Amino acid sequence: MKKHIGDVLPRTKTQRNKQIAIWGAAFLVALMVLSSLAVILDNYSQPDNALTYGNYTFVPIVNGWKTTINGRDITFNFAPDSLETVDVGGAPVIIGSSRVLWITYDPLAEYADVMGGIQYSDDHLLYDIKKIYVQRGLINNTIYPELPQIDCSNATNAEPVLALIQTNDTTQVGARTEGSCVTIIGAFGDDFYRYNERIIYQILGVMD
Repeated sequence: MKKHIGDVLPRTKTQRNKQIAIWGAAFLVALMVLSSLAVILDNYSQPDNALTYGNYTFVPIVNGWKTTINGRDITFNFAPDSLETVDVGGAPVIIGSSRVLWITYDPLAEYADVMGGIQYSDDHLLYDIKKIYVQRGLINNTIYPELPQIDCSNATNAEPVLALIQTNDTTQVGARTEGSCVTIIGAFGDDFYRYNERIIYQILGVMD
């Protein structure tokens, strides 16, 4: 049986060098592709308009910001740097040092849906991260008698109250503390979000 010359003759040095060059070029191409992919993924995970605040990165999303705290993805309406001038006094200490917190509002108020949403989100957020158990109450429970009627008169050191109150007087907007009661007074929906999120940021250690 005849053998082809290529079957018996060893590869020349030139042939070996060509093969090495081909493999080297392929390796460089693969390395460039992987490097480009890494850059793309990094840009995707850290967009140019992301905000670094202390140890946290806030990524802009539709109508808000998203960050990760203690392994939990959390969304906020406002970035922390936009709330630095929002004064909430001793509210974070009153709420953050408790194990039980009552949150109450008037379900007949114009922005009741906003206040109810804050009550719901604070409930899950404070328990998941700080193990603060939120009790839900209403300032006026006429239409929801199954929920307790709660206001600042019910606040104690062990069970403080966060009362969300709507006003038509914009000069009254702000956060007040009296004893173990924290009151957020808002004229518009964003007022409640701003003051509540400023308090939450401080409780979670994002802001001082």
